[in-house]
Amino acid sequence: MKAQNLTVSLPYKGCDKNCPYCVSSMTGYLKANWRLVLRNMNKVKYAARAAQVNSVLITAKGEPFLNFEDLIYVLNEFREFPDCEVQTNGIILNREQNQMVPKLFSHGLDIVAFSVDSLEQFYAYESLFALIKASGMNSRVALNVTDGLPDDISLVKLVDMCQERDIIQLLIRNITKPHSADDAHRAARWIADNTRKGIFGKLAAEFAKLKKTSRRIRRLQYGIESYNIQGVSVTISDYCIQDSHGDDDIRSLIFQEDGHLYTAWDDETSLLF
Repeated sequence: MKAQNLTVSLPYKGCDKNCPYCVSSMTGYLKANWRLVLRNMNKVKYAARAAQVNSVLITAKGEPFLNFEDLIYVLNEFREFPDCEVQTNGIILNREQNQMVPKLFSHGLDIVAFSVDSLEQFYAYESLFALIKASGMNSRVALNVTDGLPDDISLVKLVDMCQERDIIQLLIRNITKPHSADDAHRAARWIADNTRKGIFGKLAAEFAKLKKTSRRIRRLQYGIESYNIQGVSVTISDYCIQDSHGDDDIRSLIFQEDGHLYTAWDDETSLLF
């Protein structure tokens, strides 16, 4: 069995943004068992290497920077992997950037992956993006396409904004619910009512046009491709990537906060050990 990456989910300690489209609220929460997490840590590292994993993503069902002590501990455990990144909404990291960014770098972090849903966050995090770059790390931004985006948004404008802020990778992501989620769930209903197919379609059409004259950087699994558009790696996705994997080529090994390793977020029968 091969896997594209290892995702480590920190124990849930809440979230400071409360996104109405939150995927975690649809896939549920597990009871944390830090004792079992520590017991299985080496087994998970062995399994990840056996699955030819190079990339480790540290995340949480909430905001990982609300659990900074455990974040640093896990980062130390996996820092020898070629690509170590943390996923965040950026609120706490932006506020505590002068203390947190140097510590993240010293403990082996390579990429800070931001999940945003408005252009205002690009402006609010300007100094943070600059500090991350100056520290020797890189920023990746996933822009979740919602009603909060202006009608006149364009991919060229987004790329320009990334260039100006030393953001090396941009993912344009259409908000969708996982296949297993209940349509009646409040987050699923919000997604149905507030995801603007027109805006995402416009950005997707612009991407299709620009990539014809741009260099393809790499083809990822499940139809995802990244292109160098004016010095920024740009990727676009219109479905929940975590929903897609094959039997022998897993999207993610998922080390959840209950101390067990899974291949799916929302199915406890996907447990490996």
